[in-house]
Amino acid sequence: MSAYMLSCKYKVVIDTNIIVSALMGTNVDTACRAVLRLAFEDKVKPMVGNALYCEYEDVIGRDDIYMSSPLDLNARNQFLDDFLSLAT
Repeated sequence: MSAYMLSCKYKVVIDTNIIVSALMGTNVDTACRAVLRLAFEDKVKPMVGNALYCEYEDVIGRDDIYMSSPLDLNARNQFLDDFLSLAT
């Protein structure tokens, strides 16, 4: 990415599938984790409306989806809280 692109804070909508995929495995070099890393590095600004917020909460709480994830429910909820603190 060019320096110009990184200096602009793009507003992005991050689909639930990106979050689920990022939390599933232990590989830190996935595209989904790279997207989330941009948000945590303050290079993009996540936009979250009411419907997406409810979908995030619902999906984070589904233990059956995360059976192979290294994160338990408390860790997933903490991640969601941290992520939502970045959002508009």
